[in-house]
Order: sequence, then structure tokens, then C-alpha cells
Amino acid sequence: MLYVKDGIVNPVSLTLRENTTISPVYYLFEFQNDFTKDKVYDLPTMVSSNSRYTEFNIDLGENGLNLSPSGWWSYKVYQQTSPTNLDPLLSQGLIERGKLLVAEGDEKEVETIKYVSDNENNSNYVFVDIESGFERKIWGQTHVKFGEAEWIWSQSE
Repeated sequence: MLYVKDGIVNPVSLTLRENTTISPVYYLFEFQNDFTKDKVYDLPTMVSSNSRYTEFNIDLGENGLNLSPSGWWSYKVYQQTSPTNLDPLLSQGLIERGKLLVAEGDEKEVETIKYVSDNENNSNYVFVDIESGFERKIWGQTHVKFGEAEWIWSQSE
């Protein structure tokens, strides 16, 4: 799975050499939106290539690709001898496919939500009831003893 942000140039590394059968090779990328089914084709700039991976720059900036709407896209990579062809039917074959998540601007990959309770200044107590034959934790705002086991819970612990 690839993760890119809209509005910038994104470095992307893929293991394409293991399936590449031609030389010299140019890589044609096909992106298809999972919701709209729109397709976009690109010949991204190859930054580096070695026996382990090939790195590309996928430009989603102002003058780059328009992968809109943001969200999930499928991608396919074709090998070809032409540096200008944008038709997969004229390529020398499909060598990789996968999923691409396009995030908008400053959107985080995983949203986090901070919850604050309405009693942040109150103390809460956590007790362990051992006498009942099984351990259970009891939460409350009043001080209670269970046999000899007594704990006072605070946020610093």
C-alpha cells in the first residue's frame, strides 16, 4: 500500500525489478479511483533504482497529477520501452498492482481524538476485590475498603 499527500511531490519506493523483463525500461503508472472509477496515467520521474527497489517522485502539486477526490485508489505499473506512451495496451506488460491512499493537505493518516471527562478535578478510586474468588476492578468516586486491599488511584500513577 502506498500513502501520498495531495499538493506535494511524494517519494514512492516500489520493488519493480523482480518482474521487469525489458531494458531499457520506462514505467507507466495507472491510477484508478475506487469510488468514481476515473483513471489517470503518469510516467513519474525515476529518482533511483537498485536491485532492491525503484524510487519515484509522484507529483501531486499544483502542476502535477490530479488525483481527486482524495481517498482510496488502485494503481497498476506497466513496463515499456517508450518514454512517452500513456496507453497500457501499447506497453510490454503489467508488473505490479496495489492500493494507494491519497490524503488531503494536512490530513493525518490516522485521526486521533482526545477525550476529556467533565470531572477532571475529582479523584477516582480503583479497587481490586480478591475475597470474591476472582479478581475484578471496581471504579468509583468514594473511598471503599475490600478486606486488606486498598488503593487510591490518581492520574500520576
